[in-house]
Amino acid sequence: MRKNRLYAWLLLLGIGAGIPAAAQTDTIVNKTPQNRAVLLEEYTGVKCSNCPDGHRISNNLAEKYPDRFYAVNIHASSFAEPYGSGEPDFRTTYGDALMQAAGATTLPSAVINRHLFQANGLALDRLHWEGYAESCLEMPAYANIAGKAIFDWQTRELNVEVQVFFTGSVPVETNRIHVVLLQNNIIGTQKNASNNPAQNLGNNLYRHMHVFRDFITDERGVELHGGTEGDFVRCTYSKRLPERIRNIELRPDDLSVIVFVSEDYNEVINVAEAPIQMKNGPGHLFAYRNGFQSSHRSCDNDIRVGFTLENRTYGGEPIHEIGFRVNTVNEAEAAAFTVNVPDRLGYKDNIDILSDLFPLPRRNQVDTVTVSIASVNGKSYDFDQQKTLRISVAKQVVYTAEPVVEVHLWQDMFGSETQWMLWNEAGEVLVAEGPYEDLTKIGVKEHIKAVTLHEGCHTFKITDAKGDGINNLFGKGHFSLNTPNGTVLTENDGQFGDSALVFIRKGAVVNEQHTADIHITLFPNPVKDCLHITSVHEIREVRIFNPSGKQERCIPAGGTMDFSCSVNDLKQGFHMAEVVTTAGTALLKFIVR
Repeated sequence: MRKNRLYAWLLLLGIGAGIPAAAQTDTIVNKTPQNRAVLLEEYTGVKCSNCPDGHRISNNLAEKYPDRFYAVNIHASSFAEPYGSGEPDFRTTYGDALMQAAGATTLPSAVINRHLFQANGLALDRLHWEGYAESCLEMPAYANIAGKAIFDWQTRELNVEVQVFFTGSVPVETNRIHVVLLQNNIIGTQKNASNNPAQNLGNNLYRHMHVFRDFITDERGVELHGGTEGDFVRCTYSKRLPERIRNIELRPDDLSVIVFVSEDYNEVINVAEAPIQMKNGPGHLFAYRNGFQSSHRSCDNDIRVGFTLENRTYGGEPIHEIGFRVNTVNEAEAAAFTVNVPDRLGYKDNIDILSDLFPLPRRNQVDTVTVSIASVNGKSYDFDQQKTLRISVAKQVVYTAEPVVEVHLWQDMFGSETQWMLWNEAGEVLVAEGPYEDLTKIGVKEHIKAVTLHEGCHTFKITDAKGDGINNLFGKGHFSLNTPNGTVLTENDGQFGDSALVFIRKGAVVNEQHTADIHITLFPNPVKDCLHITSVHEIREVRIFNPSGKQERCIPAGGTMDFSCSVNDLKQGFHMAEVVTTAGTALLKFIVR
C-alpha cells in the first residue's frame, strides 16, 4: 500500500462515515473506460493580492472543460481572516491543516489531482495550473465515479449516493471515496477583486464561488479494500447540515457536492459532481451570473439589462417558459417580461436573457435594479427565499448645440487595455480609438480627439479589458467630453469597471421652445437667484442638469403654468432645464452667473 507522506497526518483525523451498499439500484456511473477528470484544490484567502487571478484561471479551465474540471476553494492561513466582524468568515476546521499537508507556503497555490508534478512538493503556482491540469486530463483512469444527492429542506438532512466502477486493473490495495460540500454566491470583501471581473461586484466586493465548507465523509475519506476490474461499489453518506458554518448562512440553493476517488491518500483517480435534488422545498432553483446593462442607443430614460440564468434544478418538470420582473431601487416594478425556452433547460444548463426596455426613474444618476423570477411554466414562482440579481445601472445623457465634441482621455499605465468609440443614432461609428501604448511607469497620458456630430442621439462607450477602469493603482486615469470652447459636458473619474456609457444629444438648444404643442419660456438668462418658467400648458416637473449630469428636481405643489426654481445652490456655468408639461417635454439651456 502506497502512502504520500504529505498526507500521512490525515491518518490521525476522524473515521469513515459511509457504508458500501449491497444492492445495485439505478446505475448512474459510466462503465466505459475514461481519462481522468481534474480536481483542483485551490488554497486562497480574502486578503491575498493574487487570489482573484487564481480564481479567474480556474474558472476559465472549468468553462473550457465542463464536467471534467472541478475547483475547490479552501481558505487558509492569516490571509483567510475576515476584514471585520461583519464580513463572512470562510475559514474551516480543516483549511490550515490541508494547506500544510499540501506543502503550500504562498497563496494562491493549488494541488491538482494530488499528483506530484514537481520534486519540491504538491503545491503549484497558478502559472502552472493550466498545463498540469491538461496533462491530467490525458491520464487514463481505472475507476469511474458518479454521485447524486437529496437535500431535505425541512430537516436539513443531506444524503449522498456515490457509485464507483473499476474499469481496469487496480494497482493499489486501498482506494478511498471522498465527499466534499461546497457553497457558491457568498458576497464579501476580497482584495484586488477587480482582477477577476466575472466575480467583481465593485468596491472590492466579490461573489465567492465553489468555497469549501465541510466534508460529508470525513477528511480522510472512506476506505475501499481490494477493488478489481469490473467491481461496482455503491455507498451512501448522510449529514445534517447546520444553519451556519461560522457566520455564513448555509443556503441550500447555493450548495454543491463533489465526489472523488483516490489511491489511499495519494492520486485522485476520478472526480465528479453529485447534483442535489431538493425535497420538501421549491420546485425550481436558479442562479444568476454576469448581470449587465445593455447598450440601448437612445437619449431617453429607457434601458435594458442582461444576465445569464443557470438552472440549478435536478429532476422535476422540464422548463419551457420563465417570467421575470425588474424592480427599481424603491421596489417599484419597472418591467415584466417572459422568456420562452426553445429547448429543454436541463440541470446546469445556461440561458442568456435580455430584458425588455424599461424606464429609469432618475436619469444621470447611478441606480440599482433587481431582477427576480415571477413564474415558471406559467405558474407563479412563490419561493420567498429566492435570491435576486442586483445590477448597477445609469443612463447619462448630455446635450449640446455645438457641431463638435472633444474627447479628453487620460489613460493609465496600461493603455493597451483601453478603447473607446463614438457612434451616431443610426449605429454608424464616427470615431474609434485605442488600444494605446502602455507607459513605462505608473502615471497618465492625455489624448484629445475632436468628433463631428450628426443631429440626434450619439453613444460614447469606453472599455477597459481588465475590468478595473482606468483609475487604479497604476494611474488616476479619467475622461471628459467638452465643447471646443472649453465647456465641460460631462466628466468621469475613470472608476467604471469594464465600461462606461455616455449619450450625447446634438440639437438646437435655445431658451425658448415653441412647437405646435409646446410653448415654454424661461427667464432671466443668465440667472443669479431664481429661474422663472412659463408655459401655455400645466407644468408637472422641472429637472435641472449641471455639466456633469447631476440632476436636481423642482416639482410644483399643484398644476401651474408659471413656476419658479431657486438656483442658489447651483454652481456658475452652463445648465439644462428639462420641463415636463401635460403636452410634452421641452429642453432649454440657461447659465447661472
